[in-house]
Amino acid sequence: MPKLMKGATPNELVKGVTANLMSIIGQVSEP
Repeated sequence: MPKLMKGATPNELVKGVTANLMSIIGQVSEP
């Protein structure tokens, strides 16, 4: 889990969380 950047905007945080979720879902859904 990468450390949150200090002063990151909410939009950047949302993008980071979305990317993490997508990568996790991708790993889980692979056979």
